[in-house]
Amino acid sequence: MHHLNKYILLIGLLGGQVIAQEPAETPTQATVSKTGQKQVLQTMSGIHDRLHHQLSTIRSMQSDFTQQTVDATNALVQENEGVLSIATNARFVVKTQSPFEQTLVSDGDSFWTYDEALDQVIITRLDKDVNKVPILLLGNNDATLLDAYHVSCYEEEASNADTQQLITHSVLEPNANDALFQVLSIAFIDDLPKEISIKDTLGQQTRIWFYNTSVNEPIDDAVFLFQIPADVDVIDDRS
Repeated sequence: MHHLNKYILLIGLLGGQVIAQEPAETPTQATVSKTGQKQVLQTMSGIHDRLHHQLSTIRSMQSDFTQQTVDATNALVQENEGVLSIATNARFVVKTQSPFEQTLVSDGDSFWTYDEALDQVIITRLDKDVNKVPILLLGNNDATLLDAYHVSCYEEEASNADTQQLITHSVLEPNANDALFQVLSIAFIDDLPKEISIKDTLGQQTRIWFYNTSVNEPIDDAVFLFQIPADVDVIDDRS
């Protein structure tokens, strides 16, 4: 269970206060997008098309991230920092650097979990169900993917000392009853992922912020083949 919890948090990439509130106020046939005081009515097909474009055009992504999880009472459960690389065909590498070191790797078929503190590697078949492994949304070109969700959106303006930026939030609620999350929100600025938020079925809320992000830069295929260190215990559950 120790490994399963971290698997869900890091590969289930991902609940914040925003996503817990927005869907309840969202119309079923269209969604109001809020940009400051301006409101724009968008059709459901337009929302799907835009989100599909944003997801499918990410052929690769490399980023630092910070993750924070709170429970149903808003008490802090866990904080992590790390780096990740994502590519098409369900390939990814997630490395946490603080407070513990763990490496999660998928080549699109096999999934490796390496816990350095335990000197242990667990290998399983990758579950490609996006409801259970939401990180697989990024870089996914399946035109029917979003049919499994009720999708809504809203926009907000974020400003700093120099610029104003429009943040687009897409909110996904799974139609399936066995999904590991109730609501997932993904935020983009100019088609660049900035944040993923999840509220899971246990009431926990997790937010992941991306920074120092680059997309569609070449990544060597070998990055997604985990090299098992010497002198570690290996548990291979792929059979």
